[in-house]
Amino acid sequence: MKNITLILFLWSIIIALTSCKNENPEKKYAVLNSNDSIIARTENGWYSNMVIIFDSIDKVYLYQTEEVATSWDCDYLNDYKPICPNYIGLRPEYLLTFNSNYFMSFVIDNNDIFKIDSNESSHYCFFTITLASTKDTIKNEAYFEFIDFIKSKRKAFYGFTYVVRHTTEEENMVIQFKKRKLNYDPKKIIWSQRFIDCNSTPFTDKYDSIEKRAGIVHKAIESIRAGSLILRPSW
Repeated sequence: MKNITLILFLWSIIIALTSCKNENPEKKYAVLNSNDSIIARTENGWYSNMVIIFDSIDKVYLYQTEEVATSWDCDYLNDYKPICPNYIGLRPEYLLTFNSNYFMSFVIDNNDIFKIDSNESSHYCFFTITLASTKDTIKNEAYFEFIDFIKSKRKAFYGFTYVVRHTTEEENMVIQFKKRKLNYDPKKIIWSQRFIDCNSTPFTDKYDSIEKRAGIVHKAIESIRAGSLILRPSW
């Protein structure tokens, strides 16, 4: 009798554990390998005009860049191709922050900006969005929702692509300052030499001379100006 009671008790535990497992399905995850690292540059470098960063599991950051000429001297133009990310001048206030649960609503409601849903686009377009992760393993649900949305909406002939990479040293630094709400002065930060030629530090003569040789580089831009809601005195 005791054996039967023990068997029934163990069986009830197994059923309970199985039930819990079914109620909590496995979360999706993606692992970045060496080919996704910041060393694996794309044709346009490490930055596109829009960069989306997936941080941990509940935050998404978005910022924009533009191509800037570093020199109008024909002797320098496109003389050097960076082998490490260039310094883009990113600042905490340039990062738009989203809760992962609401990021896709933002993307869908602003398709006139993203133009990902080709069913709503009447013209051919070609562009790349850079996706970055602060972690080696991506567990952020917004990442998978974004990729699924792209695959379900884009037509084959539309020239939309995306590249996935690790975040750069500069992106990681700016995110940390934004999270901690600290005053950001990039010139006071001890940067590594992992910039532009993988052996130069921003704000040095050596770095500036190499960037000048690149001809055109991406630089971060302000999406919404900080303090733009502050009203002037009425007097």
